Amino acid sequence: WLVRMVEAIHGRIHQRQDIAHSIRDYLEQNYMHDLPQAAAAAHFHLNASYFSQYFKQQFGQTYVQYLNTLRLEQAKRLLRTTQESTEAICARVGIPNVNYFFRLFKKMEGRTVKAYRQANREKS
Repeated sequence: WLVRMVEAIHGRIHQRQDIAHSIRDYLEQNYMHDLPQAAAAAHFHLNASYFSQYFKQQFGQTYVQYLNTLRLEQAKRLLRTTQESTEAICARVGIPNVNYFFRLFKKMEGRTVKAYRQANREKS
């Protein structure tokens, strides 16, 4: 009985890790789309409230923080490697509101998009 119980607990732990891995993969593949937390929770057949708590526990930040970080990392890559307009980059990374993107970028990076782009051009 004890062995079966330990095996069941072990299986549950691995299942939780697999869900976290699946969530990370899903977000990395779909960050550029409109992706409300409720939709992500539904995709994994989880209650939205539970998903929110689970996400924070597994990733150490909220769903929105994680998604914004992922989007900004992709935007920074595009700012460094392309000459695309900021508006085009915003659309590509799933942030259609350019003003929101500017505010978010400044908050998370501590500098403007223009300053970031200029600094990375000078390095090239």
